[in-house]
Amino acid sequence: MFDRAPDVVISNARVMTCDPAQPGLGLVDRANVVIANGRVVAVGEGARGDGPIVDARGALVTPGLVDCHTHAIFAGNRAREF
Repeated sequence: MFDRAPDVVISNARVMTCDPAQPGLGLVDRANVVIANGRVVAVGEGARGDGPIVDARGALVTPGLVDCHTHAIFAGNRAREF
């Protein structure tokens, strides 16, 4: 195993930040996402990092969303599915 995840820069992406303070639900066009040690450390047009660059070619980059809900009909939990 790695003790440290490799750094990566995702460039030229349309990024959904989910920041309610930003207009348009936090959508940022032509942005970079810098990932260091397995965590997002910077997002924006001017964000820079030392890792390899992956060109998103305008594709949408969103946070990892986990929908961990259940319905009463299941009569229990669904933890084994996660």
